[in-house]
Amino acid sequence: GEPGGPGEPVGADLVGSAPGRDGTRPPTGPAAAQLVRARRKWYLYAPLSGAYLLTPFALIGSVLGGVYNLGDDFGLITQRRVESIGRQVSGLPLVAGFGALAVLLLAMPVASVVVFALFNWDFTLTSRAGAIVAERGLLTRRSVTLERRRIRGVELVDNPMERLAGVVRLRALVTGLADAAHRGTLLPASPSPVAVQIAGRVLGAVSGSAAGATAPLVRHPKAARGRRVVRAVGPQLAAAVLAVLAGQRWALVVCLILAVLAVPLGLDRYRQLGHALDEVHLAVRSGSLRRRLVIVERRAVVGWQLRQTVFQRRLGLATLVAAVGAGDGEVTAMDMAATDAVALARQITPGWVAPFQDGTG
Repeated sequence: GEPGGPGEPVGADLVGSAPGRDGTRPPTGPAAAQLVRARRKWYLYAPLSGAYLLTPFALIGSVLGGVYNLGDDFGLITQRRVESIGRQVSGLPLVAGFGALAVLLLAMPVASVVVFALFNWDFTLTSRAGAIVAERGLLTRRSVTLERRRIRGVELVDNPMERLAGVVRLRALVTGLADAAHRGTLLPASPSPVAVQIAGRVLGAVSGSAAGATAPLVRHPKAARGRRVVRAVGPQLAAAVLAVLAGQRWALVVCLILAVLAVPLGLDRYRQLGHALDEVHLAVRSGSLRRRLVIVERRAVVGWQLRQTVFQRRLGLATLVAAVGAGDGEVTAMDMAATDAVALARQITPGWVAPFQDGTG
């Protein structure tokens, strides 16, 4: 069973002195300690990620592009041959077309697991003196070393399918790291309890505290719910207006159906909004199709931006952006209560915010 399942402790794969698959024990002590080693069954999480699920289409596109370029170089591709192939394909029975589509759909999850395994084979995360080392790969073994003193926080990312399966991806927020989305990976798709525990260990290794990984989040005001719903259905309703002006009734029906389907998305985006603060960390969560929980050290904040649109001002909301020197460079808390946004910034950096508050000192 997965960590946390019946009869198995959550940390079964996280103990640095646990035996490896070959019966030996990994190095322990201050020199090196294994934080986590991916299980083979985690590869089955690959179809839950859209990137890996679309692998067959990418492979087919690459093969067709290579064949076309090679044929063009040797003069094998002519307009007459292309037209002939087109006529042959269009003349195939409808059953053959549905059969090819069915094969492709069945190949998608299988190919995603294969590609995931190739990239993340035997993923191992190790803590060494002054660094955290991530190793993975089958055909090409990759090793990335992250200096602990440069780690400013972590980011937990998932999508709706991964949330239903209790799966999340974990990466470190590191200063001065190029291609941080890949090089900062601490865990690929893995069980949430494992990712949360590793996040706590990484945060604890940096600052001595892991409270930010499990602290309850403060919900944002209900006024933000309407904004999330409007932003979700807005594009479809705008397209519906264009369909009416163009006299395309079928397009109008499609747009209205998509608008109705977008309402649950907007509601879920509101449910995911939240933030938390403790003595060491700031945590902010947002998103639905791609939900992000960002946990950064308070000392990593190097600036603030408070944004308010006309509609936000009428609702008493504001978006607070914390500039940090790691990851994407900023942490955004959307649609907070304006007073809470100012109070949060002042709590983290009182000397910066106080002079700009009228009459508050």
